[in-house]
Amino acid sequence: MMPTHKSMQKNTLKRLKYLAKRIRNYKDKYDAAHDARAIFAFMYFKMTEDIAEFIHSPEMAFDDPERITSLAEDLAERYMEAMDNIDDWLENGRQKEIYETVPRPWADAYLAIRDGRSYVVEDMVFLLMAHITHDIPLGLLKLRMEENGRSHISDYHRLNEIAARKVNDVQNIVAKRYNRFLIFLDKLSGNYDEFLTNYGIRIARSVAWYNACRLRDPLSEKEARESIERSNTSFINSIRNPDSVLLRISLRVVRILIPPRRRWPKVR
Repeated sequence: MMPTHKSMQKNTLKRLKYLAKRIRNYKDKYDAAHDARAIFAFMYFKMTEDIAEFIHSPEMAFDDPERITSLAEDLAERYMEAMDNIDDWLENGRQKEIYETVPRPWADAYLAIRDGRSYVVEDMVFLLMAHITHDIPLGLLKLRMEENGRSHISDYHRLNEIAARKVNDVQNIVAKRYNRFLIFLDKLSGNYDEFLTNYGIRIARSVAWYNACRLRDPLSEKEARESIERSNTSFINSIRNPDSVLLRISLRVVRILIPPRRRWPKVR
């Protein structure tokens, strides 16, 4: 017996809610440990809830909710595997280079926030950048979002629409939860401000689709993988050491005057 449309809707919604619950477990674990990774985990949890909210919305009208759900599951598995490997690296006394088991974009993000000198906005943005620049292209490639003359770019665009329209709401929720100065700090650097906007999120996710296409082409695959590997390093350097001397000095002064602080919520 073929599954009905309604049963398929219930199944995708159930899968997404279960996925959000799994990500929330990471958020709870990092909150309890006062680990800076909690900030992105919370953001990712909220983003997954947003997808669940809109997956069957007439407003979005996804052509293939099943494929979008599978993509969300694949991306979450990549995230959780990276976090688990970081935890293993920490627990085993860091006997190996972190890059041996953790994808470089995720490792770079973690190393940039682990010392307690990062701001909440950096905790959020550096890991978000790893998610977009590394995991999304690989997930799109695996799920074959474009094959046999058929492209699922319209559904991917709808995902971008959800992420873009929710980015300000998520920022405000994160600021209220972890540090009310987040929005103010966001404005101190043009790079933060450009990335954490409706337009910035759309551009970053569009580049992820482009890189998935490059990965599919044998002539550009090697170069694309190298570009993806170093993407977050370049982004973090542009934040921490901007080209503008004036901005670089201003940011150093800000870091002296405004020490990084987080307000850790109670874990239920």
